[in-house]
Amino acid sequence: MIENYFASTFEPYECINVNHNTNIERFINSLHYQAPLPIKFISPSEVKHYIKNLKHNKSPGNDNLPPLVIKHLTPQGIAYLTNIYNSALRNQYFPK
Repeated sequence: MIENYFASTFEPYECINVNHNTNIERFINSLHYQAPLPIKFISPSEVKHYIKNLKHNKSPGNDNLPPLVIKHLTPQGIAYLTNIYNSALRNQYFPK
């Protein structure tokens, strides 16, 4: 249900120019950026744990998804959600 939404909405960008991707990777690797603290990524089991503990009677957040919908995510949906959370941690980007 929701994993189909994410799969249809967030499709990977297919870049035709392989050299362009290589140049971007070289540039990023040349920055030698170090995160201020070691990043502890979130595992799918942690996401499942927090989803399990969501209260049914809470109102939806900014995503307009009620907790009941989130509680019925399939393993693939949990994997997508875990990837989104870890991408936010890796990029240090936390939308308001």
